[in-house]
Amino acid sequence: MKRKLLIYRNTRERRCRTAAYCGTRHRLLSIVGTIVSYETKWYREDGPRPDFGTRYTAVDLDQWGRPATLDWVFGQRPVLRALLGERLIRRALAARRPRSFSDLFTKLDGGCKTHMSRQLLSQFAFYQVKQGMAWVRVGLSHGCPSHAGTFTTFTLRLPLPARLSRRVRRARKARLLMRNLAPEPPRPMR
Repeated sequence: MKRKLLIYRNTRERRCRTAAYCGTRHRLLSIVGTIVSYETKWYREDGPRPDFGTRYTAVDLDQWGRPATLDWVFGQRPVLRALLGERLIRRALAARRPRSFSDLFTKLDGGCKTHMSRQLLSQFAFYQVKQGMAWVRVGLSHGCPSHAGTFTTFTLRLPLPARLSRRVRRARKARLLMRNLAPEPPRPMR
């Protein structure tokens, strides 16, 4: 018997069990082998201030939809090097220098503008591949309700692992990378 896996489902604004109105909209960003990345826009109204925002999610279909993480796909050392090279991450670290990969997430502080935690490792999509390097787009949502709707993206360049090269070539040929599936900026939610 074949089992189906539902990754996401759009919902229209409607009455919700825990909120007056809520809704979600999803958009496919990339498919590389068994790793599927998508964007979620949400809106929720259940008090004086509505909550809304955007986030990227990467899941591994081989693991029944569990999050796929950058360190699992590319390895901790290259990911740490790429993250420390990103200006946004350096600013969030201020003068605190992480001693290890896991120490990085205890020292990150994105403030209200960006939610920075270990979750950022699964908030990515494969944007493009050039000369053995994968360009991975990371998307971070807001950190506080006062900054609802703020969405920050940055691109990491990571060396492509040999085990992924065939899958990425197939995805590029089939135009399943983010630069092909989601080239225009996302539309605001209505």
